[in-house]
Amino acid sequence: MKLKTIALSKLRNMDSFGYHGEILELIGGQGPDFLKIREIYNQYMTNYTSLDVLLKKISSSPITKQIKETDHERDVRFSVFRNMVNDGLNHYSPEVKDAAYRLKLLLNEYKKINDCSYKTQTSMVTNLLQELNGPYKNDVALLRGKDHVDQLAELNNKVRELMEQRRNESNSKPKGDVRGVRALVDNCYKDINETIAAYMKIEKTSDYNNYVNLHNLIRDEYHKMVEMSKPRPLDPKEAARIEEIKGRIAELETQLGAEKESLDIYRKEIADLQKSADVHKKNIAALTKQINELKAEMKTKPKEEDEE
Repeated sequence: MKLKTIALSKLRNMDSFGYHGEILELIGGQGPDFLKIREIYNQYMTNYTSLDVLLKKISSSPITKQIKETDHERDVRFSVFRNMVNDGLNHYSPEVKDAAYRLKLLLNEYKKINDCSYKTQTSMVTNLLQELNGPYKNDVALLRGKDHVDQLAELNNKVRELMEQRRNESNSKPKGDVRGVRALVDNCYKDINETIAAYMKIEKTSDYNNYVNLHNLIRDEYHKMVEMSKPRPLDPKEAARIEEIKGRIAELETQLGAEKESLDIYRKEIADLQKSADVHKKNIAALTKQINELKAEMKTKPKEEDEE
């Protein structure tokens, strides 16, 4: 029997707080003295209480409600855009269908975006917007989704600004560092499990079996949250389609490069012809001038002969 580990850093603040709360409750029920971890348990509880105070101060910030509401609007706008892309897959126009399919593959990489923390989601939306306003700009235009993209960008910027305001809010800023205190809580938890694992190995007793079983059940529930935050691997068919599209783009870029070279050659030939035409114009101008001078000279000669 073995204690399972969990990537605590992958949990959101409130999820991490909930996890440690359940573990502390489990230890309290089992008995810290029975588990021979009283001293570490007391420190664990102290750090957990400090974390509780800090998180409550953050959640009481007047800007937190605004962040939550704006984040919800952002989630809705993203869902609307995703539904629009799904509808495009059934469009009568082949061009629109292809554009919707390419956007669908892109959005598949952001399926769990609404489950992430505000900070992570804001970064992910920023990356998505760079794609939508860059390589996929024409596809968005074909689906008439530019307004949705612009509104998503506006809401994303608003969330970022509100988060910055909350960080700088002097009245609501907690005295302490959530990340630092959370690390202390995590370390106490790890110390407890390492201590219990060592006792299990040395004493070879079943006294800890109940704790291990219940601990692993709690761990498995929260591990699902960790897994949800991971990007979903692409389906083999989707991956193959992406490679096909990339290959086609590479072919088009090569073709475009060849056409650009041809265009440069044509431009050079046109420039040479233009230079030649300019030379001919100058020669014609010089000949025209000579002809005019001869005409003028011929007009004056008869007059001179009549005078004689």
